[in-house]
Amino acid sequence: MLDKYRVGIIGCGRIASLFEEDQWRDHPCTHVGAYSSNEKTKIVAAADINTGNLRTFSQKWGIKSVYSDYKEMLEREELDIVSVAANTVMHHEIVTIAAKSGVKAIFCEKPIATSLREADEIIKICEKKCVKLTINHTRRWDPYYQKIKELINDGKIGEMTSISGYFTSGLLIMGTHMFDMLRFLAGDVDWIAAAIETKKDTKDNQKNDPSGSSYFQFKNGVIGSVIGSSKKQYFIFEIDIQGTMGRVKIWDDGNNLELWTPDMKKTHIDYNTPNKLISQMITTVKKKNYMISAIEDVIESIERNEESLCTGYDGMAALELSLACHKSAQCGGSKISLPLQDKELRVITR
Repeated sequence: MLDKYRVGIIGCGRIASLFEEDQWRDHPCTHVGAYSSNEKTKIVAAADINTGNLRTFSQKWGIKSVYSDYKEMLEREELDIVSVAANTVMHHEIVTIAAKSGVKAIFCEKPIATSLREADEIIKICEKKCVKLTINHTRRWDPYYQKIKELINDGKIGEMTSISGYFTSGLLIMGTHMFDMLRFLAGDVDWIAAAIETKKDTKDNQKNDPSGSSYFQFKNGVIGSVIGSSKKQYFIFEIDIQGTMGRVKIWDDGNNLELWTPDMKKTHIDYNTPNKLISQMITTVKKKNYMISAIEDVIESIERNEESLCTGYDGMAALELSLACHKSAQCGGSKISLPLQDKELRVITR
């Protein structure tokens, strides 16, 4: 029997461990929870500069090898997989050093980095060291969002004409999730124009990563829009897609999926709307925990020597769209063509 993959976790806060206490989430919903559920992985070490987080993590999960300096952990432990769950501002440094340490794979939280230059350097060092890099845009592994892609590819709504997203939180924290999913469903974006929340309208903890709204066009001609806001006391993540022969919508952050197609049995006499949309039954989607699936994908990327479902390039593309929103806002809402030329534009977030 093969030995288990030895895992080290850098950053022992919310997404690494603490979210397992959140009653609103499906579990496991953290890095440690997902690794602990996989028979092929064993968490052998963890690192965090916050000694309180480190102590809580060690006690809760029974991890004895803990470090306040992640560099020491990488030097002393023989690790196969490293999870990077530290603050975004540290991603570039941590991934660079981890990739040089001899690990096989890195599972990095989103956003991949704070600038496109950093993201590009992260990708290049992982490629140079033959390290499989996966970015945790979790909805890629959610069966409901995968079902939407299947419905689109099977022509259930005809040719896609528009896609709209609605979310709460900042452009990098949650906006990158939204942009990644829109790319997953509709492809690459050609240009984008945006407006973002001003600092005076935003709470103190959101000033570095305000939300915003944007209008854009994909390279395939599909029109897109995103409406975001940080000024809400509730959570929203919804996607609404229209096609020539129907509409599909996912809401309640993936827990509800709806499909409408034209009622061909009745004709409405009008010059451009001959049919009404009616709700259609959708084949039952077999629910599977997305964090468990993400870790399985990381392992398969090692064993099959293939890219994961969310690569470094995917993470960089999602970051690029969020940064392009900032660039457009700086230019008075002007249309920004992609790829974004400003590789040094940097947004600091938690």
